[in-house]
Amino acid sequence: MFPNLGSLLGAVDADKTPWLIWMGLGGSLYAFYWTFRASRDSFITMRTRYAAVAATVAMFVVAYLVLLFIPVDESAWVDFTRGMAFVCWFMVWAEPARHLVSFSKKLDRCIEDYLAQEEADRKADERQRKLLKSQSRNLPEGTDLHPSDDLFSREVEKDDNG
Repeated sequence: MFPNLGSLLGAVDADKTPWLIWMGLGGSLYAFYWTFRASRDSFITMRTRYAAVAATVAMFVVAYLVLLFIPVDESAWVDFTRGMAFVCWFMVWAEPARHLVSFSKKLDRCIEDYLAQEEADRKADERQRKLLKSQSRNLPEGTDLHPSDDLFSREVEKDDNG
């Protein structure tokens, strides 16, 4: 199907393209830093996934260091990193995103429930204020009414004194 694709994927010559290897190492270190940090500081449900991603990225860091500082058969190195790609597709790219989508949906539902409860509480407070206001019309002139006042006890006092 693609007869020359294998030869292109294996054409990493560390002597001729050291900048490519250094860029790969830099990108891997950058990814390791952020995934390791996410394994400690992200949502608790995501920490184990990011720890697994950080471990996978650490393997790439080691692979780039080996290529830079140890004489190694470059085709074996390419085969190793190409083989790690199968792990990366699932563990590094797909699984954290899938889990984050699922977590986001749950978080959205929690936020919607919280906002609905806040709205219900606000409406209940408004009804209570209206009730207090309507009942305060029956009180003598100059009586201050605070929402925490017990109107029933005031009515009883009024009947006892009256």
